[in-house]
Amino acid sequence: MFNVGTGELLVILLLALIVLGPEKLPDAARKMGNIVSELRRMSGGLQAEMRSAMDEITRPPLESVKDAPAAESAPDEAPKDETGTEPAKPHAAHDDPAA
Repeated sequence: MFNVGTGELLVILLLALIVLGPEKLPDAARKMGNIVSELRRMSGGLQAEMRSAMDEITRPPLESVKDAPAAESAPDEAPKDETGTEPAKPHAAHDDPAA
């Protein structure tokens, strides 16, 4: 998280022991632990809130999905023109299996 190595951590703990003394060090460590856990909890809540807000923005509204016109022809059927007949396919060389 803070990119602190083992040697640096030992120096910090030694300085805390010298400054606070052995009587106050456990209480100070407990308070720091509580503060860090509270910050992590708040950070997790903020991240969840941001994710849900982003999902709301990117998700289409349900009304537009419900109001969308249904397809009139089945997906297997070829599209038909205004007269109700299938349009003629242009003959291409790549469509001919004998070529």
